[in-house]
Amino acid sequence: MLDVTIDPALERKQAQDGINNALLSEPSPSRGFATSSVTIVEFADFECVFCKRFHEWVQTLTAERADFRLVFKHLPLQGHPWAHDAAAFAACAEMQSGDAFWRLHDFFYANQATLTAENLESLISLELMNPPAVDSSRLLNCVHSHHADVRIDKDIQLAHKFGIRATPTVFVNGVKGGDLLTIEQLRNAIRANASANPRPVEGTKGTNR
Repeated sequence: MLDVTIDPALERKQAQDGINNALLSEPSPSRGFATSSVTIVEFADFECVFCKRFHEWVQTLTAERADFRLVFKHLPLQGHPWAHDAAAFAACAEMQSGDAFWRLHDFFYANQATLTAENLESLISLELMNPPAVDSSRLLNCVHSHHADVRIDKDIQLAHKFGIRATPTVFVNGVKGGDLLTIEQLRNAIRANASANPRPVEGTKGTNR
């Protein structure tokens, strides 16, 4: 027997909203319009080559003025020598400045091929020095004292709650984007969600893109 009083489309929308609310229950770095009708939540690893590719897609779509908000979640994978340290530096930088987080985020992907566990700290210091983005002594103290681990672990636990083991794993308005294999598919997903959920008024931006 089917309950014909339940609208399947509404039921799906409520389920998606529930997932999206759970994904956004903890504050995380974000780029884009805070009031955008399209929210992309990405679980990523700075050492992951596929995350680098997704980052390049986002850069292209941002240049095209696609209307979306990107929310970043840490998921450094075991077996990647410098991924967790990079996440710690990024999380500690964010505690001082949202812009500093995104500066490191972009730096890691731009220099992914040359970064190692041995040179990571020195190259981060050089990157954040000109112009100065954070208090370097506070940053190093935060990283070496493992103050960022709580924040990173919350993201990892959230990933495990949703059965996420690989990066990048992407949700678009609460829908897991397992079929987002090309930039065109991501572009179409953004357009479809924007059309289905138009943003009523121009909002203020979150962290600068």
